[in-house]
Amino acid sequence: MALNIVKKIRAGAVALSVLAIVPVQATAETLADALASAYEHSGLLMQNRALLRAADEDVAVSLSSLRPILGWSASIERSFSTYATAATSGVTMSSTATEANIGLSASLLVYDGGTSKLAVEAAKETVLATRQQLISIEQQVLLGAVQAYMNVVRDAQIVELRRNNLRLVARELQAAKDRFEVGEVTRTDVALAEAQLAGGRANLAVAQGNLMASKEQYAASIGHQPGSLQTPRGCHRCQRGSKRHAPLQSADIPTLPPCNMRFRRRNMGCSARVPQWGRRSSFRVVWRLAGSWQ
Repeated sequence: MALNIVKKIRAGAVALSVLAIVPVQATAETLADALASAYEHSGLLMQNRALLRAADEDVAVSLSSLRPILGWSASIERSFSTYATAATSGVTMSSTATEANIGLSASLLVYDGGTSKLAVEAAKETVLATRQQLISIEQQVLLGAVQAYMNVVRDAQIVELRRNNLRLVARELQAAKDRFEVGEVTRTDVALAEAQLAGGRANLAVAQGNLMASKEQYAASIGHQPGSLQTPRGCHRCQRGSKRHAPLQSADIPTLPPCNMRFRRRNMGCSARVPQWGRRSSFRVVWRLAGSWQ
């Protein structure tokens, strides 16, 4: 029985060693992986997220004008002096004095013609406009990632096509030379085949240059150099029916909602400046305690 256990252990160790030796094949990057990487490494999205957080903080700042404001102050002062008078018979005397002050204040806005409330609403519209702008930029980033991905896939296939074409033209040139040696064609046919070969090499160089440019654009949009890319499948066709010809709504256009919100924010900003010429009243309470000693 012990011998069987030892054999099983040896068999398991051999299986583990075989698994360790077999290399793991790298999977090709899909379009979904590229979109996720572009969304994660986009500096433009990080910048607009920071702008959205700043707009959120502006709402809190605008709301603070409608809240009670409490303040306090404290100070302490100590003075030293020396003097000599006739009362002290010319003897130099020194004295010290200490003074402390503590104050508390509370103020509350009672009426300002609606300026503060309109400022809060304008700040909220700024947040909504910034949020819609972030959504629009997200769509632009993802669209740029899709274009960069498909450009690399397209240019890689074009390079492969140009290489196959170049091999074919090279064989045709060799065949033309062979036929020229036996007298079937003239030197002009050989020259034409050589010109086609030179044109094929030029087309291959252009295709390789386009592929290099597309790879750099891919790195700028996705965040890393492209490796093995998987060719996406064909898109699903639109279904026939009324939905295919449905009218385009304003909410479907990503640039319109931010413009509408900015328009409302500016209107509220103009309305908030009108009551500034009117009356403004607030309630304020101040308490102060002072003391001094020597």
